[in-house]
Amino acid sequence: MSSWQLIEWLYPEDRICPGRMWEDIINVPIQVMEAYDAFRGHFLTYLEPYLGRKLTTFTILRNPVERTISHYCHVQRAPEHPFYSDARALSLAEFCRHPRTRHMVQDYQAGYLACPGRKDPRELARTMTKDDLAVYKLQLALDPSPDDYPTRAELYRAAFNRLRSFVAIGITERLNESFMLISRQLGATNPPEFGRRNVAQNRPTAIDDHTMRIIRECTEIDHALYADELKQFEGNLEEQLDSHQRPRLETRG
Repeated sequence: MSSWQLIEWLYPEDRICPGRMWEDIINVPIQVMEAYDAFRGHFLTYLEPYLGRKLTTFTILRNPVERTISHYCHVQRAPEHPFYSDARALSLAEFCRHPRTRHMVQDYQAGYLACPGRKDPRELARTMTKDDLAVYKLQLALDPSPDDYPTRAELYRAAFNRLRSFVAIGITERLNESFMLISRQLGATNPPEFGRRNVAQNRPTAIDDHTMRIIRECTEIDHALYADELKQFEGNLEEQLDSHQRPRLETRG
């Protein structure tokens, strides 16, 4: 949500697709979709073939432990979420391993990046009712499942290769610096410093060692990707700052 501010700064409002889930766009006429210059949301690898055009993409990775905790807290406070009842009934440790919810934890970032894009959103949507779409069954059908992941080495490799296709990769824990790198790669000037959005108010004050160990066990590939990309990020940031004589981020009133 915080990164959406960058897109709102880069593009006029009427050029940004308002949909953020597949249910939001699947029934929008393609002629309407063609008018948008920017998209933000959970579209995985399916958006380019769906639109029939090449997109310039960037992503922002997050520390896997913090991402897992944040996701759990989000589901717990969102009654419209299909797994709201599960999250309310499960501890964080249980949420990580429960058959109904582990897909939101187990190497989640790697799974999204490595998603092979073999499904057809249109074909899947034709098999669903309005009630199905109302409870995000299309999105769930497109989301990767840990049961379908390849070997750990193959998952890492596929996610790593996908990251190489992005014009820029940011780090949530270095958000404003990430915005600067992304903005420059998109040919824009330095963005202002944005505040954080969607900060969890229900985040636990402390995570016990047992739960922390479970999160780490469930996100080993995510941790490996995050560590590698953090090093790459530091190098990219140093290079950009040196080439631009270390300018300060701009601010706008």
